[in-house]
Order: sequence, then C-alpha cells, then structure tokens
Amino acid sequence: MKRKNLLKILGLLILVGNVANAEYSGKFEKTYSKNSDYKMKITSVKSGKSKRNVSKILSNQEIDLKLIEKIGDSNYFRNKNGIYYKSGEKVLKLDGVDKDSFEVMKFGNYGKDKNSVFYHNRKLDGVKPIGFEELDERFATYEGVLFNNGKKVEGVRRIESGDMDMNGLERIRISDHWDLGYSNYFKNKDGIYYAGKSKFLKLNGADKDSFSVTFKGKYGKDKNSVYYQDKKMDGVKPSEFIELNDIFAKDRNNIYIDGKKLENFEARDFLILDEKRFEYKNKKYYYDKKSKTVKEDKEIGKSF
Repeated sequence: MKRKNLLKILGLLILVGNVANAEYSGKFEKTYSKNSDYKMKITSVKSGKSKRNVSKILSNQEIDLKLIEKIGDSNYFRNKNGIYYKSGEKVLKLDGVDKDSFEVMKFGNYGKDKNSVFYHNRKLDGVKPIGFEELDERFATYEGVLFNNGKKVEGVRRIESGDMDMNGLERIRISDHWDLGYSNYFKNKDGIYYAGKSKFLKLNGADKDSFSVTFKGKYGKDKNSVYYQDKKMDGVKPSEFIELNDIFAKDRNNIYIDGKKLENFEARDFLILDEKRFEYKNKKYYYDKKSKTVKEDKEIGKSF
C-alpha cells in the first residue's frame, strides 16, 4: 500500500512539473470582482508529457489564480506575469515586454515599453519607442518608415527617386465629422499620398491645398482633377463628380466602379436601388463583386 501511495505522489510531482513548464492558451470570461471585469481561464495546455491530463486539471483554473487588469479601453491586459493582448477569443502574451514600463499608445492598437514597440502581441523589429509616432489606429511612422497595422509599407523611400519627408505627415479624414473616420489618403508639405495594401504612392500633380476626399473615402479630388487611389481619372471634372455609395460613382455623363467607366450605361438614366442594385431604362441590374461584372436578371453579364 505504501509503495502504491508513493507511486501516486511521484506521478503527481511529475505532472506538476509538466504544468509549470507548459505553454498556456485561454480566453477571457466576465467576472464580478471589484478589481476587474475580466479574468483569464485556461482552455488548453501544450506540454511535452501528459498533455491530456494536464489540460484536464487546468481547464477550470485561472492562469495564475489572480485577476488581471484591463489597460484603459484597449484590448491589452496586465498581471504579475506579463502583458497580454485579447484578439477575438484568443489571449496572446507579449514576449520580451517590460511589464512595469509598458503603456498603451493613444489609439489603442500600438503599445510600448522602455525598449520596444508592439502592435497587438507582436514586437516591431528594430523599432524603438523614441521617435515612433502614431498617425491613427492603423498607421504610424518611425525613422522615415510608414507602418500599416504594424507592418512596414514598401515604396515610401522610392517616391520620385528620393527619400520622403515623414515629418508632418497627416492622414486625411473622410469629412470634418470625426465619427466618419479616415481615408487612405495622406498629405504633408510636399504633396498628397495614397496608402495601398503594400505601397505608399504619391499623387503626381495633385494640388495639396485644394485636395479633399469623397464621403466614402474611395476617391480624392482637387480643384483640377479626380483620383481613384493614386491614379488620375482622365477627362473627369471634379465639380461634376459624385460618389454615390461604396460601389458606384458618377459625373454628368458616366457611371464609375472602382475608378473605371461602366460601358454602355449613361448617368441620366441610372437610378440607385440599394448598395449593389440599380435600375437603368426600366431594367434592373446588380454588381457582382466576385466576378467584377454588372448582371441583369442573374444571367446576362456586362463586363467593364
């Protein structure tokens, strides 16, 4: 009997050792503590041995038996063991962070400690907190490099075969109403720029003093021209151009989708029905985003 009990104790000690060295993942659950609105629950454990047993033992345990603190209105959290970022149902620990000096930056997606800058749980390689500047919740600059959602945007240093001056770079709002958000257009003392998925492009010839963006933010225009992203739309007058919704735009004569003229349709007979559908000369059509075609009665397609 003694030998059997000794084996049980030895087994438990081995199991505890596996738990101590395990990699944790979990989720946040609501609690009614006076100190915090959230606590972290273990949902799975990765360990070299006894993975199934360890997971079962910890499934209803708090990560360190302590409630963790939510940092401001962000998705960052802090406890005695480190800093965490909540992404959906996942809880991600920030590796290499100094938890005592960590702070969340103004717009909530970037954070920094005394040594490094983080986007969500990911440390930005080679980026120091001194000189790092947020433009908004997505974009930031550091030593002449533009970051979009924590990733470097290529092309910034190759604009017009010279380095771009990042000082004073400002993201252009969709309108003067703050709650409508920002466009992907930027400006500084040298001109107007458009931030695409992987490039940062200058609008050649744009008049920065008269430049504005349309109400959905997809198009820009100055006193002379209309632009879709960084491309000037030939022959389109800014005084006649109107963005209708997320898909359609028009001027006096034509209809446009993503900066391209929709052939065989004229503006005078075009009537918007909803976000995708319109009526033209007593027939109804809709825009199929997947095929990038306008279709009538789900059968007849008109490409552009």
